Amino acid sequence: GQVERIDGKKQKATKIDSFSTSSSSATVESQTELRNFRIRPYPCSSISVADFQFLTKIGRGAFGEVWFGRSLRDNKPCAIKAIDKRNTNYPPGFAIEQIRREVDNLRFIQNQSPFILSLIAAFSNDDYIFIVTEYLGAGDVFDKLAVIGYLDEYDAKLLVAEMACALDDLRKCGVLTDFGLSKFIGRRRTSSGTGTMVIRAPEMIRGAEYDYSADWYSLGVFAYEIIFGRTPFMNHLNSLPKDVFYDKVINEELTFKGRHDLSENCLSFIKQLMNKDPKARLVGLAVIMKHPWLSELELYKVRNRSYKTLWSNVNRNLKGALKLSDFSSNYINAASLKFFVND
Repeated sequence: GQVERIDGKKQKATKIDSFSTSSSSATVESQTELRNFRIRPYPCSSISVADFQFLTKIGRGAFGEVWFGRSLRDNKPCAIKAIDKRNTNYPPGFAIEQIRREVDNLRFIQNQSPFILSLIAAFSNDDYIFIVTEYLGAGDVFDKLAVIGYLDEYDAKLLVAEMACALDDLRKCGVLTDFGLSKFIGRRRTSSGTGTMVIRAPEMIRGAEYDYSADWYSLGVFAYEIIFGRTPFMNHLNSLPKDVFYDKVINEELTFKGRHDLSENCLSFIKQLMNKDPKARLVGLAVIMKHPWLSELELYKVRNRSYKTLWSNVNRNLKGALKLSDFSSNYINAASLKFFVND
């Protein structure tokens, strides 16, 4: 049979692609359950597809399509994820659980962190579930890495510190995160084994119980990727069979190849975050901000985004970012709802 491979870069290109599934069809029963599933409307019971205009498609993934749109309620741009309930390739129970989890978590953490995407609306009809968020037109950090290769220490340091703030905000809300696969755990441990492949901590791969320390391991993977421009434990092609990659994560020592301009504090920081022993790992915002690599940063300035970085002016004259002004008034007025209306 075909060997499942892990691609260290492509898996992060589009968030909804992290929900990729096997080609086996779900059961008729699960499809009926999904078709009958209605999400609790947010922010009010009257919200519907008629409150939005779908201007242009900007992405597609395993769960459906993402559109650049406009809210008719406040005339602001937004990103609309349209999840097709008629898709037959979801494993039984998978889609409903993941969709409910994503929306519940976005609702729960709303306005809790400046580093977490804001939920604008969530609603459904017979064929689709819609999740509407603020539109961020800059793309993600991996789009930048595809162009520049890797970040210098300063930009990487600030980005990692901001990610750490986001993780801390999620922890305060009782959310264990694998981004789209985030879940509430409160003070409990979990062993369900969800996790985007290349950022899984060793204890998750082994199927052992894990807690928030797994998130901080994932932060270490992220730091490694943006600093070295590749995934830790990957080969030079950034692609390995899954079982080979997992064996390396569990058994091999972390190595640093390809850059000779990095400080010892930088390498020490990554090593301590990616310690294979969860109890010996750097865990928690207060702890990592005391590490010599980050200790020069003032936390309040990180939270206020006062430091100048590669992305400081990202919202000014951003190349490639869509704006409502890109669409003529006639186009906006004529934007059709034919794609999704069936209420």
